[in-house]
Amino acid sequence: MWLTLPICLAAVFLQPVTAVSKGSDAIQGIKIPRNKFEVPVVCYYYGWASRRPSPMNYQVEDVPLDMCTFVVLAFAGIDDKTFELKSMIPEYQEDSQRYLNFTNLKTQHLYLKTMLAVGGWHLGGEVFSKMVSTSESRAAFVWSALRWMLDYKFDGLEIIWKYPGYEKRGGRPQDKENFALLLKELKEAFAAHPLYLTAAVPLEENYLDDGYDIPKMQRHVDWFNVLAYDLRGPWNRFTDMHSILYKRAGDSPYFQDLTIAEGMKRLVRMGAPKQKLMLGMAYYGRTYVLRDPKKNGVKARIIPNGKPEVGPYVGSDELKGYYEICQDVKSNGWTRMFDNEAKCPYAFKGDQWVGYEDEESVANKMDFILREKYRGVMVFNNDLDDFRGVCGPKNPLMTVIFNKVGEKALREIRANVRAHFWFSVRYDAGLDSV
Repeated sequence: MWLTLPICLAAVFLQPVTAVSKGSDAIQGIKIPRNKFEVPVVCYYYGWASRRPSPMNYQVEDVPLDMCTFVVLAFAGIDDKTFELKSMIPEYQEDSQRYLNFTNLKTQHLYLKTMLAVGGWHLGGEVFSKMVSTSESRAAFVWSALRWMLDYKFDGLEIIWKYPGYEKRGGRPQDKENFALLLKELKEAFAAHPLYLTAAVPLEENYLDDGYDIPKMQRHVDWFNVLAYDLRGPWNRFTDMHSILYKRAGDSPYFQDLTIAEGMKRLVRMGAPKQKLMLGMAYYGRTYVLRDPKKNGVKARIIPNGKPEVGPYVGSDELKGYYEICQDVKSNGWTRMFDNEAKCPYAFKGDQWVGYEDEESVANKMDFILREKYRGVMVFNNDLDDFRGVCGPKNPLMTVIFNKVGEKALREIRANVRAHFWFSVRYDAGLDSV
C-alpha cells in the first residue's frame, strides 16, 4: 500500500492533461501540467442579480460551483454610526437565513469556500474613511466582522474600498495608513479561526499611491483581488475596451501604462508577491455612443454625454452583460472585431459601440496568468456570463477559465487518490470486509 500511494500522488502532479475550451488557442485543446490546476478561481455572486427580469434573474443555484474555488457574496455594508457590518441586499435584510443558505453551498463541493465582500462602488468611501480613523471604530468593525463570519459560517472576508485617500469619494490622506492598520487588526482577530482575509486593489497608479500601502497590506491578506477592469470608459471621450491586456504601440505613454500587463508589474514593484495577486475579470462591457457611425474602430470619437441603448436585463446605459452582448452579435446585427494588440474584442452597430470580454480574450488573460505565475483569477460577476446558454453552451466564459486551470480534473484525481488510499489502508489492516 505504501508504495501505491506515492505512485498515485506522483501521477497527479507530473502528468499533463488535455483541457478543451472555446476561444483562442484553447479551441484546439491545450496541455497544462497538472500542478497548474492549483490556480484558484474566485467567483462573485451579486446579490441584486436575482431581481433582474426573467429568465436572467440569477439565483444562488445558478452559480457554477464546480468551476469555482471560492464564491463571494457581494455586498455587505457598514453602518455609518456604529461602524458594524450591515446587510445591504434587500432579500437578505428580510431573511438572514439566506446567509446560511449561501454558505451551505460549500457542503456541495469538497474544496469550495464561501466568503463575504463588504464595500463596492455604491457604498462609497466616506464611511470606510470614518471607520478606519480611530482604533475604537476599527475595533467595532473588526468584532462585528468576526461575528458575521462565525454566525453565518463564512470562510473569509473581502474588503472592497473604492478608494482610500480619494477625496472625491470621501477619502482622506490618513486612509492609506489606517487601511493597513484595519487589515492588521482583522487578521489578528481572525487568527484563532480558519478565516481568509482579502482586499481588492486597483491597477491605476494614482489610486495606489494615494491609498494603498502594499508592503504593509500584503503582510496581512491572503491575497489581493486586482480590479483589472474599468481602465477605460466614456470619460476618456473615445472608444476603447475597458480591460485591455497589453499596450498598443500607438497609444500615449499614459495609456500604455494603463493596461493589465503593466499594472500587474506595477503591483509587484510596489511589493505585492505574485502569489498574492488574483487577476480580476469583468463579464460586462462598457458602452458608448459614436459621434460618427462610420468611424467605429478603437479610439473613435464619441458623444460624451450620449445615452447608449439599454440592455433588456441589466438595464444600464453604461454597461451590458456578456449574455446581452453575445445576443447582439449573434442575432441583432452587431459586428464583432478583435484588437490583436490589446487582446480584447469590441462590437458595434450604427452609433452603438461596446468593449467587452469574450471567450478569446478570457483565454488570453488566462494564458497570461499561467505564464506569469500569478496566483489566480477573480470573476466579477458570474451572473453576467451566458449562464442560460442563450448564445450556445452555458457559462462559456467560466468554461474557458475552468478548462485552463483544470480544476475539475484535479478534484477527480484527488478523489481517486483518497479512495485508493483508504482502500489500501483497509486492505492492509484486514478491514476489506467491514
